[in-house]
Parts: sequence; structure tokens; C-alpha cells
Amino acid sequence: MASPDGETLFIANEADGLTVLEVGTGRTTWVPLTGGGFGMAASPGWDRLFITVPAQGLVEVVEVSSLTVVSTITIGGAPRRIAFDSFGTVAVVANEAGRVDFIR
Repeated sequence: MASPDGETLFIANEADGLTVLEVGTGRTTWVPLTGGGFGMAASPGWDRLFITVPAQGLVEVVEVSSLTVVSTITIGGAPRRIAFDSFGTVAVVANEAGRVDFIR
């Protein structure tokens, strides 16, 4: 997922968390998650990234400015894809456990 200015790429990495790549310099930063990241969505203001961790049944929230995990939400199952509703107030998570989860 590219930042709004296109200068940074955020890559959910199933092997080891979140990789952040600065396009202009090639510098990479690794953000450890509880497990491998899969799906990702940015909050409407781009201040937080919501990343699914399927093997752990979690959604981890990373603060963009500090690149730190600020919240871990246990939803169970195997959360995969995530997106925000059109108002930007609810994260909708497709879960391989046969359901859809909503995070407010």
C-alpha cells in the first residue's frame, strides 16, 4: 500500500510483520507484529494502519508516525482482507472462519 504522497510503501509481510520502504532512498524499516501480516487498510486520516494477522486471529494497529503497534484487537478465526466503510468509521474484515467482522 502506498502512502498518499507515494513516497512510502507499506508491505504486509506474511513471513515477519510489516515492511516499510522509503521509495526515494530505498531505506527499509521492519515493524514486528505478533505474526505475519496479510491484509492492510489505512485509517481515513492515514494516521494508523490496520493489519490482519490470520494465524493469530488478530488485527494489529500501527501508528504511522512512530511505526509502532498501538493496539491489538483479537477477533478470532483467520482475518484476511480489511477495508474501511465509505464513512471511514468502521473497518470491515473478511474472516476465513466464515464470517465478516466489524471494528469500530
